[in-house]
Amino acid sequence: MPHAFVGSVKSDIKPCSVGELKLVEFVSTTRYSLALIEMRGVRFALSVRGKEGSYLIKPEKLTRPSELNLTKEAIAIFCDAFCGEVLSSNVALKKEKAKSSKLLDPLFFCKHPEFFDGEVSVEVGFGSGRHLLYRAKEEPSKKFVGIEIYKPSIEQVLRQCELQGLENVYVVDFDARLVIETMKEGAVSEIFVHFPVPWPDSPTRRVISESFLSVCSKVLKEGGFMELRSDDREYFEYSFGCAMSLPKTRVDTYKNEPAEIVSKYEDRWLRQGKDIFEMRVYPEKGENSEQQKASFEFEGEVSLQAVQNLPKGAMVSEGMLLNFEDLLLSANGKDFALKVTFGDTARPDRRYIVSLDGAVSYFPFAPLCVEASRKAHKIIKEYLYGKNS
Repeated sequence: MPHAFVGSVKSDIKPCSVGELKLVEFVSTTRYSLALIEMRGVRFALSVRGKEGSYLIKPEKLTRPSELNLTKEAIAIFCDAFCGEVLSSNVALKKEKAKSSKLLDPLFFCKHPEFFDGEVSVEVGFGSGRHLLYRAKEEPSKKFVGIEIYKPSIEQVLRQCELQGLENVYVVDFDARLVIETMKEGAVSEIFVHFPVPWPDSPTRRVISESFLSVCSKVLKEGGFMELRSDDREYFEYSFGCAMSLPKTRVDTYKNEPAEIVSKYEDRWLRQGKDIFEMRVYPEKGENSEQQKASFEFEGEVSLQAVQNLPKGAMVSEGMLLNFEDLLLSANGKDFALKVTFGDTARPDRRYIVSLDGAVSYFPFAPLCVEASRKAHKIIKEYLYGKNS
């Protein structure tokens, strides 16, 4: 990850513009600070933490954009403008590339349901992209959406699309469990989940869950399917149990069935003599529900006292999670950034709620247009404006 270690950080950092970097605000807790940045139309934050007599500057994980060069430039500008001696860094820029038009904003499907005119295939966690790219090449009339959070994999697939001249591949850098719910209902032909991390000690982090399969059943077309391939028997059996939670479905299972295209992970497991388990889930389609328009606006200024009096710790009710976490304040004591986790307990979202000169919004962008986020936003507003006290 891009980062720099510096000897000191100025104590009076205020909103300003330095070249292409706009410092929206600088907010702090006793443990760390955040520089809220806007640069070339992208909003993100840099984290500033004291570390053994120096300070570590790096992109804040929740807000980190896919473009590594952008964060490297921001760190270099921030260090030059607001820090003392740079002790070490890895922010040397690679050759500048234009942002790929195939890298979609996480909110893209909320705004463009027409994308699903025609056949659409989705792959969750595409890794090296071998399966995604092969399928896209074999079926040029179909759109292929790959959802991945590992930045090097994203860069590699976008580069291969360019080299191979593939125009039908689109990539989203976000949590697939949320992105899929923003897709048009009854519009996706197939969803592939190949060799996901099994998370034996943290099952809530798994891609497959009852709620995930319920969302898949809504976005899949009649006759569409979700395909899981895994080398982990426990994960496979757990996923089969999740599939059985659907009201009505057909599930086809296979063991050591040869695949049309083998991923590098499957290559490894086969060399080790491991079994490969496969499951295809064909949910029976019900009537499509009416998808509501999401509005994630706030009602006006929020008092600092109301934010300071918010309940501490995670609140869980009827499958919904809400947790008000860190509160970071600006030097003027008026602006703030509030870290919050919210939404479905199986696939929660995380954002900052920022108040700048009385204007309140989500940072770096609004939540995705999913039902759990709509419900959570309503509850968040009730707490912020004193209706839930």
